[in-house]
Amino acid sequence: MVEKNTKKLNSSFEENIRYMNEILPVKESFDIIRREIIIGGKASVFYYIDGFIKDEAMLKIMDSFLSVSEQDMPKDAEMFIQKHVPYVEVEILEDFDQVIRNVLSGPACLFIDGYKECIALDCRTYPARGVDEPDKDKSLRGSRDGFVETIVFNTALMRRRIRDPHLVMEMTEAGQSSRTDIAICYMKDRVDKELLQNLKKRIETLELNDLRMNQQSL
Repeated sequence: MVEKNTKKLNSSFEENIRYMNEILPVKESFDIIRREIIIGGKASVFYYIDGFIKDEAMLKIMDSFLSVSEQDMPKDAEMFIQKHVPYVEVEILEDFDQVIRNVLSGPACLFIDGYKECIALDCRTYPARGVDEPDKDKSLRGSRDGFVETIVFNTALMRRRIRDPHLVMEMTEAGQSSRTDIAICYMKDRVDKELLQNLKKRIETLELNDLRMNQQSL
């Protein structure tokens, strides 16, 4: 049986945001985005996963939000959706279990000061191109997903399979010339802390000019 978070959202915007920052590894994970915005004179915060969101759709939605005046702000989230959300797939969430599950599944979740509910905008997309089965690692059962060259797509594939707020994706780099991005992925509540620190230290102390994308150089 799946254990659910029974904590409800409340009318305190600051408390809701504080709790979200405690549950989600916003500071540790590069792919969990917290975007602050002012809507109709009220403080608002978006939470979403980089790699899942359609940039064009989010740009249009934010353009619409930025044009909302203070006088046009409705009293509740339901009226706000009806008047100011130019998108089809929208849902009102009232507890943190739904909010966390939605953020980790791909939709963007919006908190607005003064509203005791959260607004979920399902403008997600999944990595498409060559998420094919790896040639050298055939699987008889299960998924046929394979990693690609874009690191954000790869982390999004992992997020799609593991919807746990304890999953952390830390970004670092190696190679003086190539400055190759490296994502260190681990479960915060299960990782061997000593092994993790050892791995980070080894990557930080690498002395090489470039890191080529092949197994031999690794």
